[in-house]
Amino acid sequence: MILSTADQHSIGYGPRPPQELLAHLDDYIAEMRREEPYVLGFPGNLDFEFSRLSGLLDIFVNNVGDPGSTDKSDVGAKAMERAVIDFMAGLANAKPEQIYGYVAGGGSEANQFGLDRGCTMLPEAKIFCSRDAHYSIRKNARLMRKELVVVDCDATGRMDADALAAACRSEAGRGAVVVATIGTTMAGAIDDVDAIIRAAAPAGQVYIHLDAALGGLLAPFTEHRRTWGFLRDEVGSLSVSMHKMLGMPVPCAVAMCRSELVDTRVEGEYVGATDATLGCSRSGLASSLLWYSLASRGIAGLEHNARIALETAAYTATKLEDAGQHPALHPESIVVVFDRPADWICRKYHLATEGDRAHIVTVPHVRKAVVDELVRDLVDSRASSRAVAGLDATVADRLSQWLTDYIERPHDDLGRSGAICPFVEPALRAGGVVVRTAAWEPAYGAGELARVVEDAVATFESTEWAVSDPNRQAVVVALPTMPEHQWPLVDDVHRQLKRQIVEAGLMLGQFHPKCSAPAVRNTAFPIDRAPVPLFVVRRMAVHDILFLADDPHWFRTYRARFGDLYDSGRVRDTELLAYYARARVRHRNESPELE
Repeated sequence: MILSTADQHSIGYGPRPPQELLAHLDDYIAEMRREEPYVLGFPGNLDFEFSRLSGLLDIFVNNVGDPGSTDKSDVGAKAMERAVIDFMAGLANAKPEQIYGYVAGGGSEANQFGLDRGCTMLPEAKIFCSRDAHYSIRKNARLMRKELVVVDCDATGRMDADALAAACRSEAGRGAVVVATIGTTMAGAIDDVDAIIRAAAPAGQVYIHLDAALGGLLAPFTEHRRTWGFLRDEVGSLSVSMHKMLGMPVPCAVAMCRSELVDTRVEGEYVGATDATLGCSRSGLASSLLWYSLASRGIAGLEHNARIALETAAYTATKLEDAGQHPALHPESIVVVFDRPADWICRKYHLATEGDRAHIVTVPHVRKAVVDELVRDLVDSRASSRAVAGLDATVADRLSQWLTDYIERPHDDLGRSGAICPFVEPALRAGGVVVRTAAWEPAYGAGELARVVEDAVATFESTEWAVSDPNRQAVVVALPTMPEHQWPLVDDVHRQLKRQIVEAGLMLGQFHPKCSAPAVRNTAFPIDRAPVPLFVVRRMAVHDILFLADDPHWFRTYRARFGDLYDSGRVRDTELLAYYARARVRHRNESPELE
């Protein structure tokens, strides 16, 4: 019985065996590790190593109240938290004594902290943000029962200063709390803080919260370093998601504001701590890991991270441009936006999408080699999409993925290097693959399926191929509506017709989701698996001795076509030579001419 995800994780009345739970977690960890290189679309640096600090998992670390306050429990890591805040204040162009801050559970909480400070200072003010601001701004405004004004963006993706000015003219005397984004979610645009301050001035006093979730560990190392952060008096608060660029095993963020904006008082006598945070009890584990990560890198290490990420973004944009994907990359940004690819590519690379565009965020774990793999998939996907043009969208997507993500790729169980079928990629690129679907009814049987194959052979023979190389020509006929209980018919008809097909100088491949046909070099690997039942017709090639050596009739046809190549010494592959020699010996009684 296959358990559902919920069943696998269900917690019952009694304990489950530790070995079972640990094995389950080991599998989970291995799966996550396999996916890590391909997480390109979401900003979380996965290039980190904290296993040496595993002892932290065996102690309780709870930071209660303000980082600078003592508390009665005294089981926290506040000294490390204060060091993190002091360090981050310096990166944001402020002195530690000017800043109050703490380690929050994530960017959304840090944004709410900043908005709360601004709205406390300007209680009559509305909150303003750009159309492309993070959705947590909308959520926080709703939770705070504050009116939110969403301002349009200009052509570069930044908040439109003219639109903001127009919105603020009717707010005279009330002030304005404005969120400026230092790296928008989908496009990576950086709002012009000076232009925002000028535009919001008609409302009166202006409070700026900088949402630097992604850009907070980039801006200090770019041309923005001399103007960003708390250098403008109007900037009252700032948030940085630390797991995005730095890399952390738990989400966390730094929430900071000017010291004069908080009223530190004892909020709960029983804990004995002053507390201006939103969360009271906070993860001391996160503070400990942040301190270790920042201290082990220093400013030089963070600058190196930023430089590598920016270089990879530029490389990615160039590669996507060469592939015709219309990329867009803002200056000093690591978010590369491009044409939305096929769904299977979005899934494979964990791409974030919006409408007809997708993006990659080149945080430090993103490698150029994986970008190159993505570009190859994009090019191959277009070729396979051309091959499946006109098919049902769902079937087309599944077959495209099968062709480009399985058939064209190496496999650990194959028993040799190279792709499952090394001829598919060049055939797709050359436009030499024709994909069709055949109608199928549950009442059909082997006779009807044989006619499907005969029609596929006729299609192959009658096609006016755009490519002359016979090794780059193939017809694929899929039967997506064939029910599972009839899949064995595919194997039966393949056995029935193979001799006839081979004698015509062709090869017939059979595939379906449960096909047991083994790989030549690893009989434990069922190589002929496909998402739907299908047949492939192609020309016989020299390497097909691997599939035609076992039957005297198959081998006779093969030898008639390629024997001269062996006799003249033009076949030099030792494996093919060995198969050919063994077949001659094995079948000499059935075919005397093989003597």
